[in-house]
Amino acid sequence: MGNNALVSQVLETSASRAPDMTHALCSLGGGDMGAGIVTLWNAGQRNGMIKGASITTLIFSLGISVGVVLLHRHHENRLDKVERKTADACLEFATSVYEQRYKKCTGSQVTEEYATSVAEENSNI
Repeated sequence: MGNNALVSQVLETSASRAPDMTHALCSLGGGDMGAGIVTLWNAGQRNGMIKGASITTLIFSLGISVGVVLLHRHHENRLDKVERKTADACLEFATSVYEQRYKKCTGSQVTEEYATSVAEENSNI
């Protein structure tokens, strides 16, 4: 019988009488009940480490996934702000160019104050 089968046998006899339990531990230890206890301890420790490592890996992976999603959203929001600012600046610039050309086409003169204010608005962009 393999160690896993013997460990299962020990665990199944845990609610049994003492002689059955000691016999199962003796079988697990190859005739030595102390070695059977050590083998049972090592098997439990190994299974605990595997479960602990699996849970830790799952939590760590989940944390990385959530972090990546949040970082992606953050960068999308910043990109949206930049796109909006760029669109606003382009619209303001196009409006000022249109207004200047419209005034030239109608024959009216652009006053010094208006030209200065348009230049200041464009420099703020």
